[in-house]
Amino acid sequence: MVEIREQLEKALNSDDLGPLETIVEQGNPDDFETLRELVRDEETSETYRRRAMSALGKWPDREAEAAEAIESVLPRLTEIERITAMSALGRIGTPAARDILLRSRSDAPDVRRQAVNALARIRDEAAMDAIREMAEEDDSEMVREKAQELLARRDT
Repeated sequence: MVEIREQLEKALNSDDLGPLETIVEQGNPDDFETLRELVRDEETSETYRRRAMSALGKWPDREAEAAEAIESVLPRLTEIERITAMSALGRIGTPAARDILLRSRSDAPDVRRQAVNALARIRDEAAMDAIREMAEEDDSEMVREKAQELLARRDT
C-alpha cells in the first residue's frame, strides 16, 4: 500500500480537479513519486490510478518518467484506465509518449478513439501519419470518423 501525504490524498479524493491541479503546480517531487507509485501499485483503486495518471500527464519537466510509469502498466489496465492513459500521454506530448501511443494498440474502439485525440495533441509527422492510417483503415467507424474530423480541422 502506497503512503500518501494528506494534501495529496484530499486532492485524489476530490471530485473537483482543482486540488489535484494545485498539487501539480506546486511540483513537490515527493508527490510526483507518490503518483508514480499509485499508478504502478496493483492495489491502487481505479479512481486513484486514473487521477494519478491524469496528474502525471500534466506534470512539467518529468515527462519521460511520467510516460514510463504509464507505459509500464498499460497491459493490465481496464478499458477506462487505458482511455485515461491515452489522454495523459497526449498531454505529455513528447516523442517518447507518441511512440508509446503508437505501440499501444487496443481492441477497444473507445481507447483507439482517445489515442487519436492524444496523437492530435502531439501533431508531429509520425502522429499525423498514424491518424491518417486510422482514418482510412480502423475497424471502427467511430474511430475513423474521429480521425477524419481531426485531420479536416488540421487542414483548415
